[in-house]
Amino acid sequence: MNTRIRSTAVVLQNELLLTFIGIDPLSKKEYYFLPGGLIEEHETAPESAERETLEETGYMINIEPSSVIDKEYDFFWNGKNHHCLTFFYRGFLKSPLQAPKEVKDADYNLVVKWIPKSEIANLLNYNSTILEATLKLCNWKI
Repeated sequence: MNTRIRSTAVVLQNELLLTFIGIDPLSKKEYYFLPGGLIEEHETAPESAERETLEETGYMINIEPSSVIDKEYDFFWNGKNHHCLTFFYRGFLKSPLQAPKEVKDADYNLVVKWIPKSEIANLLNYNSTILEATLKLCNWKI
């Protein structure tokens, strides 16, 4: 089984979590995703999380490297099961919060959404590992 090695940013601002809505190309199911993706050959995991956040949300961030939580899990997407090793990091906006910019990313990326703390458990419950890492980096108990 091939493992997808990824990094992800957990970005908080005013008790809101940065996400984007992605739609599975095959099932058409919508998910609230944290920004993140595959780590490219020339970059570190924190650099990947910063790049992916900019590409998927339009926001420039700084990663806190010491906040890393690494998790393995399976995720079913586009008709296939993907085994993932993801490095989750706490991230911070480089500038004050502004409205999301229009993003020209993958077709499955529908829209950037800041979600309130009260909705995180419900909107990320499609994967308990992702939810657990997110809550831990937020220092939130829900």
